[in-house]
Amino acid sequence: MSLKRLAVVLGATRGQGNSVINALLKTGQYSIRGVTRDASTDEAQRLRERGVEVVSADLDDTSALDHAFSSAQVIFAVTTMYNGEMDREVMQGKNVANSASAVKTLEHFIWSTLPSASTRSGGRIPVPHMDGKAQVDEYIFNSLPALARKTTFYWGGLYAENVHYDPFRPNFLDTAKKYAWIQPVAAHTVVPMVGDHTINTGLFVKSILQKPEKSLPGKYVLGVADWMVHVDMLQQWADILGEKMGERFDPIYVRSDLNTVGQLWPGIGRELGQILRLSEQLGRQAWGKDGITPLTADDLDLRTGTSDGDLVSTRDAIKQLGRNIR
Repeated sequence: MSLKRLAVVLGATRGQGNSVINALLKTGQYSIRGVTRDASTDEAQRLRERGVEVVSADLDDTSALDHAFSSAQVIFAVTTMYNGEMDREVMQGKNVANSASAVKTLEHFIWSTLPSASTRSGGRIPVPHMDGKAQVDEYIFNSLPALARKTTFYWGGLYAENVHYDPFRPNFLDTAKKYAWIQPVAAHTVVPMVGDHTINTGLFVKSILQKPEKSLPGKYVLGVADWMVHVDMLQQWADILGEKMGERFDPIYVRSDLNTVGQLWPGIGRELGQILRLSEQLGRQAWGKDGITPLTADDLDLRTGTSDGDLVSTRDAIKQLGRNIR
C-alpha cells in the first residue's frame, strides 16, 4: 500500500485553504497539515476531528514556516493583505517561497496569486493586493528558479459571495422602494468570477495536482468558473432574492465613479473599484500576463454543473448563499 503524500495548506481555516483541504481529503491520497495563525479556534478543532494535523504559524516567522513545511510533498500557499500593507504581504509571500524552496521533499508548490494590475494597465490602475502578489511571482522566477520549476501560479477570480458585502452588496433605497447597485464601471463590463471559492478553489488545486504534465513547470492557471457581465450578476442576485421573498425585484444599476465609491466605502471601495476598472478597460486580458497563456478550467477538465466534482457557477453560488441575502 502506497504512502499518502503530505500536503501542507496555508490559510487552513479560511475560504481558499479550507476548500483545498476539503478537496484533497476526498481523494484519500493525501495526509493534510493545515497551517493557521491560531490553532486553538473552533474551526481548527473541526479540522482535527477530520484527521487534519493543525499547526500555527505566523507568515512573518520564517522558523515557524520551516517547521510547518517540513517533509511536505505539496504546499498550497495563500497570503492576505491587511490594512493596505502591501509591503508586508510581499515580504510574507517571499518568506513562504524561501521556506518552501528549502524543503527537499517538495514536489509541487501552488501559489495563490493575482495578475499585476499596474503592469497590465501600464501603471494607470494600481491594485495593491494584486500587485503585491504578482511581485512574489517575479521573486520566485528570478531568485528561486528551482522552486519556480515546481510551482503552479493560481489566479483566482472574484468571489460570488462578494454580493453580500459592500461595495458589491445592493442597497435598498426607501425613497424609490428599489435596490440600487452603485458601481464605478459600465454595466456590461465583463468580470472574471471563480464562483463559489469555498468549493472551486479546491477543485482547481486538485486538478492541478492530478495533471502535473500540464500544470508544471511554472505554469499559470486561470481560476475562473464563468465570465460575468457585471449587470447580470445584479439581476441574478435580484432573481434569487425574489424567489426567497416571493416577489419580483427590479434593481437599478447606478454607474458611478471611483472617487464616489471610495468615499461611500472607504478603503475597500477604491481597491475593489480598481479591479472592476481594470476589467472594464482590458476585458478578459485583465487577468493575464505578457507572454503567458494560462490554463483554463477546460484545460483541466473542469466544468460548471450541479454534480459532485463540478465547479459551482456564480449563479448557483449566490443561490446557495441566498439565506444571507437581505
